[in-house]
Amino acid sequence: MAEVDSSLRARLGHDSDVNFIVVDELPIKGMVINFMPSWWQKEYGISFGERYIFDPDYRVETTLFKWRAINERFPELHVGARDPKPEVIPVDYQNALGPAVAGCEIMYPENNYPLSRHLSEDRLGSLKIPDDPENAFPYKEMIGQVKYLNRKFNKDVNPFIFKNGILNDAVLIRGDQIFLDLMDENEIAKQVMDFSFDLGVKVFEMNFKNRSMPAVMPLCNCTAELIGPETYESAQLDYDSRMLSYLKSRGQKTMLHHCGFFDPFISQYKKLPEPEYLQIGFKSDPKAALNAFPNSHVDYCYSANWMATATAGEVEEKTKQVLEASRGNWHRFSVSIGDIDVGVPEEYLMIIYECIKRAS
Repeated sequence: MAEVDSSLRARLGHDSDVNFIVVDELPIKGMVINFMPSWWQKEYGISFGERYIFDPDYRVETTLFKWRAINERFPELHVGARDPKPEVIPVDYQNALGPAVAGCEIMYPENNYPLSRHLSEDRLGSLKIPDDPENAFPYKEMIGQVKYLNRKFNKDVNPFIFKNGILNDAVLIRGDQIFLDLMDENEIAKQVMDFSFDLGVKVFEMNFKNRSMPAVMPLCNCTAELIGPETYESAQLDYDSRMLSYLKSRGQKTMLHHCGFFDPFISQYKKLPEPEYLQIGFKSDPKAALNAFPNSHVDYCYSANWMATATAGEVEEKTKQVLEASRGNWHRFSVSIGDIDVGVPEEYLMIIYECIKRAS
């Protein structure tokens, strides 16, 4: 398997135990597929839950099994590994990481990533960035596990701490009420957004100190579509602009992840420091994104929900449309099929792959 562009490994910035890279001399830059824990539990009986988070030996053992299983299941896709060697697999709190630092209750389902409960309004006043995040939960746990696995495998992996997008974390901490807060421009909205922004700077400083920032750091705007471009510009754009400027000032390459409908936000995103990479959602027009950001790599994200109800013909036709829309820019274009769950026909992965492989 050819080595893939680092941007494709940065879909979540850190989840090396669940992302599988697909590259086989494709006309486009690459292809990434990602399976949900629920898929793994149903297909292979893997339990996640607290043990997957807090027992690094179990997580490494399970990951080796996953790499072998996916390699055997999809031999044509060149994914996983036939004979994987133990590696340092960091703990991954996914979307629950920021809320955990904020003091939200964290749950550990057996068939999903960790989940969080929103803070009640009376607890928002206690939001505070840890003075020493490396000794605060859950960062201390994450760093400690990396150190343990380094000793066990004689590795030298630097512990990386992920930071979700600014509004993403605000929604997870405050809940849906944050949208009303933003429209009202009240003090609670500012407090929660400031906390999310300041936490990001604190986390990134910690990563820079530990020399653990990835080649490409994503700024995830999954929730931007829920507020629309006008509210985004008035309530969030300044935070994103300052965060991207800060990262660029440190020489860090960035990715703007917008897994919703990208097109209506183009004029707002053009006001940001231009990221090196973009991820755009399923309904987005690749040509519009490529034209608007001529210096950026664009990654097109398929919708697993759509694939679960689409026909094989619709999947093939959609892939052809995506390839035609990105024609002339395949050197800076890739696709991702993320969050594959039970119900997505597996043969659709091969349809997309073969369609791309045959493109000319």
